Amino acid sequence: MYRIERDLAGQTDAERFLARRLRSVPILKQLRGWLDETITAVTPKSTLGKALAYSHSMWPTLIRYVEWGYLPIDNNPAENAIRPFVVGRKAWMFNDTARGAQASAMIYSLVETAKSQQDRTLRLAADPVRAPACGRYR
Repeated sequence: MYRIERDLAGQTDAERFLARRLRSVPILKQLRGWLDETITAVTPKSTLGKALAYSHSMWPTLIRYVEWGYLPIDNNPAENAIRPFVVGRKAWMFNDTARGAQASAMIYSLVETAKSQQDRTLRLAADPVRAPACGRYR
């Protein structure tokens, strides 16, 4: 599926929609047939049974991307965007005081906001270590 999506990079939404109908939908139909057949042959409480049950219950969500050309196959960009915030949240647990935690959160929020907005000025101000050599950063 991802190889198909890689081949479709740069295509218009309409072209991607048509290509998905021709290339992805047959594979998804085959996968659904295997899923329906296998789920009845596996113990529901087993690890495989739980995985198949989850796939079965999430099927409408899984195939949603083939219904529209503009939808991505997954939400990896969103996952990657929130990862720094999750890492920062775990780091805040090690602050000694509430004020220290609040200050860390504010600085981290400033840096991540600047990065997400691709604002070079804020990024340099928030990260003086990587800023160009300047008298006040020495």
